[in-house]
Amino acid sequence: MQEIPVNDKGIIEAVETHIDAVRYPAVGQTVVHPAVSLSFELDEAFFGPDMAQFLRLIEHAGSMQTACRQMNMSYSKGFKLLKNAENQLGYPLLITQSGGSEGGFSQLTPKALALMENYMALEKELKEKAEELFLKYFKEGL
Repeated sequence: MQEIPVNDKGIIEAVETHIDAVRYPAVGQTVVHPAVSLSFELDEAFFGPDMAQFLRLIEHAGSMQTACRQMNMSYSKGFKLLKNAENQLGYPLLITQSGGSEGGFSQLTPKALALMENYMALEKELKEKAEELFLKYFKEGL
């Protein structure tokens, strides 16, 4: 018999304990879960989920202008957010080339790529830990 990969672990995992039931609720059942958000700040938050999404879109599209459109924000707002993050971090996040005969592009700097990789890993671990703590303190639900 060949295994078929699926994204929803609740389809193939055994639901035998209360913790399993919380993780894999019955269809149509509402389950409360923790929601955590990771931001970096000095005097104010300058890098969080929106900035991470913005940089991922720039990297994917190769264009800051396209990323701004996809996030429904003006180019000037995106530019301001980017420059604020760069000023707070002390290093550039983008390598850019203006348009012309070969067209323009934007790509993340090596430091920005490392920042994104570490941010996403920290965010993932933070969410997993929040779920673990939620189950610890709310074993019987809310």
